[in-house]
Amino acid sequence: QRVALESWLRTSGYTKAVVKVERLEPDARLIFQVAVGPPDAIQRLRLEGVPAPYRADELLEGLRLKPGADLWTETTRREALARVRKRFVRDRRLFGTVELDRSPEGTVTLKVAPGPVVRLAGEGSGFGAHRILGRGLGWTRLKDLVPLVRAERFSPELLDEGARRITRTLRDRGYLDVAVDHRTEVLKGPASAPQEVRVVYRIQRGPRLVLKSVRATKVQELETEAVREATALPPSLPPLQTNYATPSLLGAMEDRLLHAYRSRGYTDVRIGRPVLERDGKDATLVLEVREGTRRTLEAVILDVPDLPGWNPWD
Repeated sequence: QRVALESWLRTSGYTKAVVKVERLEPDARLIFQVAVGPPDAIQRLRLEGVPAPYRADELLEGLRLKPGADLWTETTRREALARVRKRFVRDRRLFGTVELDRSPEGTVTLKVAPGPVVRLAGEGSGFGAHRILGRGLGWTRLKDLVPLVRAERFSPELLDEGARRITRTLRDRGYLDVAVDHRTEVLKGPASAPQEVRVVYRIQRGPRLVLKSVRATKVQELETEAVREATALPPSLPPLQTNYATPSLLGAMEDRLLHAYRSRGYTDVRIGRPVLERDGKDATLVLEVREGTRRTLEAVILDVPDLPGWNPWD
């Protein structure tokens, strides 16, 4: 309790807080002595960097920090950063960076680089009208897949993460051969300090595969009917319900076959790397089984304590 109380005070802006505990006899009461110390208050605000096209006072006001009143805590810092980042995102300055530092004297420095205006665009077989990812993506907007808009801070890795999210989304809809890349084009200003850029995601979806059947090979011990039941695909009713070859469906079929073996005592069963045989847009999943040894339960031994008068069956 003492450590928890002291930690709470320090993270609440009283960094020199000290808590002592004294135990009083004979009733063993605990007396907590708290010395909170001086508050870690924000004294001054300053800006570092080139704020253009914003004014320095405009960004400092956007922090919503009150010198002499607000305490410097991790929550205060995070919320202030989020306010400025939200302003940048609203103005399409998705590459903008924001940092907050505090000196021992209580001066909070806002470091900003607003960056250029960023426009998102897409091209290739994954886009419909108005830069909407249609069909395979269920009419998902591009900005909902690229994390630039929702990220708390910008990082070049976010562009690659956007490509990975688009890839995962399309693969989850049966486009297993999808390829996604991106490039950044300067629309206004010099390349060294652009004023406006466009991030273009290029998608090549490839065919949308439909899983028609599952075939298990090297099956020696399991009954034919059991294999047929384990490899039966879910009911399909195109176009409302189609068994597209998605990673989740392929994994589920593999798990069903493993369960069929393990429930019959083949605890060492393994399945080799799944192979997808293709015929146009139709596919067959081939699972190579390594059955292992079937294990049977011969006896159950109950080890009970040998105590006088104790009967486990009562």
